[in-house]
Amino acid sequence: MTLSKNGTITVLKPGPFTSIQDAGRYGYAEFGVPSSGFMDASTAGIANLLLGNHADAPCLEIFGGGVRLLVDTTCLMVAAGADGELGTSNRRFRTHQRFQLDAGDVLDIYPFRAGQWMYLALFGDFSVPTRFGSKSFYYPITPQSKLKSGDVLNFSCRTFAHSSSNSQLKPHNWSAKQEVEVYPGPELQILTESSQQALFQRPFTVSSTQNRMGIQLVERLENSLPEIYSSPVFPGTVQLTPSGTMIVLMRDAQVTGGYPRILQLTETSISLLAQKRPGETVTFSLLPSLQGS
Repeated sequence: MTLSKNGTITVLKPGPFTSIQDAGRYGYAEFGVPSSGFMDASTAGIANLLLGNHADAPCLEIFGGGVRLLVDTTCLMVAAGADGELGTSNRRFRTHQRFQLDAGDVLDIYPFRAGQWMYLALFGDFSVPTRFGSKSFYYPITPQSKLKSGDVLNFSCRTFAHSSSNSQLKPHNWSAKQEVEVYPGPELQILTESSQQALFQRPFTVSSTQNRMGIQLVERLENSLPEIYSSPVFPGTVQLTPSGTMIVLMRDAQVTGGYPRILQLTETSISLLAQKRPGETVTFSLLPSLQGS
């Protein structure tokens, strides 16, 4: 028998960027509304599925760690994504495995060892407003872009007997995979042949210039492409600036842009790149064009 009850999570220490995200809001690009949603949708889905939730259910999205949360009700959770330690004063929990918090527990999520984003899924639902079909934080669509110290999150939580020895997965080694699969962007073919060869034959380094809107790559790609008329862009679009800087648009990106769109990351590749830390490298692997399919 499954019981449902209400509780709260008080944010004692928010970390650099903690928010609630789900699969995002779609169908509002004509009004300039970004999709938002999970930076790493693959991992967030795993966290939810380990609890029996829908893969798109809202999670706490945590960047970098350094978070402390107080719960006032027994609840069942899963943390997945970045490699890091988490636990209470007398217990330690593994990522990618169910664990239970009791009323009054303080959960510490320590700075991550690898990866950038961790997802804290709840066997229940976060009671935050739905705006344009999504609970994803994005200011000014939602009142705030991230959680701050002292914020209180209401939730409804379902409970059932469980064992910590099952419903678990092996954590992913983000740094081991370099290959990022991409489709050709609309302006790829107007690059010179030498620039196209460089794009697919060399690694590119993730820079520290990044946020939920986009990630810049360090190495430049020489080009003489003109700016284009403002055109649709999406999460995963790779823009090339006149200076040769490549910008990979992420979940909070604008819906139009004037830089040439040379590549488009797959959904899986967006998740992979999101977890790459500054200084880590990726290579682009070209997939056949989707045109006409």
